[in-house]
Amino acid sequence: MGVVCGTTPHKHLTAVTRAKKWLIVVGDPVTLCTMGSNRLCWLEYIRRCVRLKSFDYPHPEQFEDSLQYKMMARVLNS
Repeated sequence: MGVVCGTTPHKHLTAVTRAKKWLIVVGDPVTLCTMGSNRLCWLEYIRRCVRLKSFDYPHPEQFEDSLQYKMMARVLNS
């Protein structure tokens, strides 16, 4: 078992493609999708997990709303 901080798209891709059975991601999915150099990688990955119903979030149907809210807040604060 390895721990990947996922700070670059390369590390993200490596973690996702080398997982044999399980890939467990711990963190705030909205933050992963809105910050950092690999935010688009996380966004695509998490959206795919939502579609496949393999996304454990308090309210998966509210993920997109939370994401849009955070993105708007970033725009207003910049």
